[in-house]
Amino acid sequence: MPTSRASPFAQLPHDLLQRVAALLGDEDRTAMLDVCGSWAAAIEAAPALWPTAVLALAPSALNEFELRKDEYATRDRSLTICPAVDKVFDAIDSDHNAATSMVERAAALSPRCRRVRVQGDERVKRRLVRLALDYRLPPVWNGDSFEDAEVRSLESSLAADLSAATRLSSLELRITGAQHLLAVCNALPALRELKLDLYWCKTEHAQQAVDALRQLPQLAVSMGIQSYWGTEAAPSYLDTDGWELTDLPPLAGLPLTALRLLGNVSLPPDLLQLERLHSLELYCLFELTGWSDEPWSTLAQLSQLSIIETLMPDATKVAAAARLSEVHAPDAPSVERAAEFRSQLAALRPDVRITPETAS
Repeated sequence: MPTSRASPFAQLPHDLLQRVAALLGDEDRTAMLDVCGSWAAAIEAAPALWPTAVLALAPSALNEFELRKDEYATRDRSLTICPAVDKVFDAIDSDHNAATSMVERAAALSPRCRRVRVQGDERVKRRLVRLALDYRLPPVWNGDSFEDAEVRSLESSLAADLSAATRLSSLELRITGAQHLLAVCNALPALRELKLDLYWCKTEHAQQAVDALRQLPQLAVSMGIQSYWGTEAAPSYLDTDGWELTDLPPLAGLPLTALRLLGNVSLPPDLLQLERLHSLELYCLFELTGWSDEPWSTLAQLSQLSIIETLMPDATKVAAAARLSEVHAPDAPSVERAAEFRSQLAALRPDVRITPETAS
């Protein structure tokens, strides 16, 4: 047994450590960065061995987070960056100015303006395979009261900022509108998955997004349409226009695998034609007054269904979805038929897992 506190790897040559690292997966390779300086130096000297770069950041959380140059792997509920190679990190100073050598930075960062830009080390961006950008900003305290929350649209420069991310295969966007969406996706040759959530989504925004997605047939798309900012548990309306009904255009033909609708949003007129849809989530669709009388047999891939604070469909129609395996339909004060729906569906499809928990 060694009696010294020195790392047992300190005397091993870098090429040997690199050969071992090449046999490890991303998570194990990331963990080895924390073992000792010898491992970190060996991996840092071989960019091909850097763990997959993954970054998820809400710009509103950046004010409260500081990156230190000696952290090799940084994980926080609002921020995950990997690889946390020393050269990538710099501290965010007290003026909220983002460091220039980060994978992602906020330009002109302040309590009132947090614009997200992807800049920094081109080598790191070339390793980036998954990226999440959240353009929702919380209400701002102006000294007397909170001003309205904000949600931003994509910047025109984002496509250029991401042009070096030639390995990026999965992109998640939480934005308003769909301007520049097509340009951003076209700038990413390896992109195969897009999770798109549109907040304060008006009818014209939904149409804009659909027009862009029709030109991206290579993507598997998960799309959320929300008539306000926030979540079903904490809505935040911009103004009285928040109650304006958002009419969805036809969606058939889109590479849509998941659809989430929240607030005053209409069902797409061709819902039962979405043959590739795996997941359907409906929250608080208060304007929904009826469902199609057609059976759901055409939703051939649908496996997950969630209906909360929304008029329930006919269980006999839903039961026709052959691959349905999980349904979440909680009781709620404004929904009278949830229990009846669950009971009928359970009798028709005993193979389906039905969760009746009360909505919170």
